[in-house]
Amino acid sequence: MPEGSSHYIAAEPDVPAEYIFVCFEREHFLKSGNSQMQQAVDSLAVNRQYFSGADPRYLEENIRLINQLFEEIKESRPFASAQTDCLLGELIINYYRSLNQSGHGDNPAGMEKIQQLIKKIQRHPEADYPLERSARNAGMSITGFCEKFRQYTGTTLTGYIQAARLKKAIVLLQTTNLQIAVIALDCGFNNLGYFHKVFKKHYNVTPYALKMTFRQKGEFPNLLKEY
Repeated sequence: MPEGSSHYIAAEPDVPAEYIFVCFEREHFLKSGNSQMQQAVDSLAVNRQYFSGADPRYLEENIRLINQLFEEIKESRPFASAQTDCLLGELIINYYRSLNQSGHGDNPAGMEKIQQLIKKIQRHPEADYPLERSARNAGMSITGFCEKFRQYTGTTLTGYIQAARLKKAIVLLQTTNLQIAVIALDCGFNNLGYFHKVFKKHYNVTPYALKMTFRQKGEFPNLLKEY
């Protein structure tokens, strides 16, 4: 994933799993003159895109490429930089091909609309994003939109919006002296009781208790996780 990108991790409760992250500069391929690959990377980095798959052959190939990447970086072999670029490019190509095989790539225009919607939600989580309108804007049926959105983000539209609103609430609790009721409204929660309920469920602490802890200890717990 490009440096600074956020991501989701999809996992099943009580099911052991291992994750491998390959991180690189956001403009890595642009600097090396590979504009086509850079466009692919920019598309991946729009937001919270998976870089994984369930097909054993796909996973086996990626593990092989990652092991080779590790060896090239660790051993500093001749032409290691060029070989690293090739291996990284193979990982990205494998991913795009896996998208096409799984049906993610059937509607490029629709996926672009979903990416744009995700950016809007990140910038303004407090706004309303009705499912029917979002699907229509993407040129998809509601069922198709829900499927693609979940494939792309790992969650539903409602779940994604709620997570973005809670993240904004954490930022406001940490950086402002606004009353909790005002913060709730600013984050798109019109019902204060509901805000308290989902906040505690998500962070295992109430907004008020979190604010008091910050005032008493002078430091804010790190609740903003990157996905």
